[in-house]
Parts: sequence; structure tokens; C-alpha cells
Amino acid sequence: MIGTSRFLKDRGIDVPESPPNNSTNHRPNSAEITTFIGVDGRVQGWITFEDKLKEESVEVVKRFKEEMGVKRVILLSGDSREGVKKVADMLGITEWVAECLPHEKSQFVENLTRQGRVLFVGDGINDASSVAVAHVGIAMATSNDEDSKWTENITSATSDVTIMSGDLRKVLKLMTLGRRVMEVAKQSAIGGISLSVLAMIVATRGVVEPTIGALIQEVIDVVTILNALRIVAFTI
Repeated sequence: MIGTSRFLKDRGIDVPESPPNNSTNHRPNSAEITTFIGVDGRVQGWITFEDKLKEESVEVVKRFKEEMGVKRVILLSGDSREGVKKVADMLGITEWVAECLPHEKSQFVENLTRQGRVLFVGDGINDASSVAVAHVGIAMATSNDEDSKWTENITSATSDVTIMSGDLRKVLKLMTLGRRVMEVAKQSAIGGISLSVLAMIVATRGVVEPTIGALIQEVIDVVTILNALRIVAFTI
């Protein structure tokens, strides 16, 4: 039997709280994740993996707070408390939850949606249900191997947006695009309506002929559409 300490404990196997750290080549900006091996009801060994942070991770978390005005950044993970805490500390995240099962993740996210708008970013099959319940769910493709593509397809099916790379900076660009779209949409709507009302007031006073008024309305429509098309130039 191989799994996390919680997995083994739930099956009646005693797991040491702090297994020896035998890593002799620990890299900076990485956290260790321990998987235990249980045989005949006892822990017979463990394997320690290093989970290296993406280079852009610290920058992205910082910009979430400073540029995007995100009030809370929360790390949800199925990994051990020690590993998750270390990753959270490196990222400057003060709120984190470790050893989450998929249904616990989605329940946590669902509870958050009752408190405010929630954006969830996930890259694995375990994140599919959480991506689905968030107000905005983003799935990220992180690998080119066939197994990863299969799980990513499941997560993508439940997401609102799929980013076809593992670069977290794309999430920032996506948020910027979303805000830009809303700005342009409001400009086009308010501007178009305002110009149309002004044109109708002028037309009712007999200042212009009906045909000229109709032509002015067409010009207003074209200008409104061209203004909305500005967003096409924005790329992620």
C-alpha cells in the first residue's frame, strides 16, 4: 500500500510524524513531499519527492494581490501539511489547506462562493469538481504526455477557461483581458446609446432630414462596433 500519511492512517497503519530527511541534494524554491509504503499493516519505507515551484509563482501571487486587488489567495492541496506549509511560505500565502481530498476541495470552494466571487485555478483531475463549482474555473495544461492530456481534458471539460500552457502569468493576462472586455463593453453600450439619444433629439427638432438622420444612426452603429473590436488586438 502506497500513499500519503492520511491515506495510510485511515487504513489503520501507524505513520511516523516526522520521517528522517535523507535528501542530500535539496534544491532551493522546492518543497519535499513524502509518500509512505505500508506492508502488512506497518510502514516499511517512504519515498521523498521534491516539488519545485514554477519560476513565476512568487511574482504571480504578489501581482494577484497588488495589481489585481485579489483579497485572498488560498492554497488547496492534497499533499502533506509540512510540504504545503513550506510551499505557502515560499509563495507568501498565509491561508492554506493540506491533505485535501477532491470532494473536500470542492466543498471548501463552494463554501467560499457564498462569501464572494471565487476564481479557482487547477491542473489535475483532482481539481475538476473544484473548477466546476467556482464562479470562474480555469484549467491549465501542464504536460505533453498522453496520461496528463487525458486528465487535463476532464478538468477542461468542467472549466470556464482552459489555458494551453503551464505559465501562471497567463492567468494574470486572462484577468486583465476580462476587465478590459468589460470596460470596452460599457464604453460601447453607454457611448452608443448616448449618441443615439442625442441624434434622436436633433432629428425631432427638424434640424436634419430623415434620410440624414438614418445615415447618422448607421455611423453611430459602425463607430460603436469599431470601438468594441479594439479588444481583438489583446492577446494572451
